[in-house]
Amino acid sequence: ILGAGTNLQRIITAKASSTIILRILDATEKSL
Repeated sequence: ILGAGTNLQRIITAKASSTIILRILDATEKSL
């Protein structure tokens, strides 16, 4: 159960990181 929770946390963190990266790229593209 603990391992599954950790795995879920990693997935959530990865999705959050991807969203932030996409937002930064989008903002950079608009500023160019």
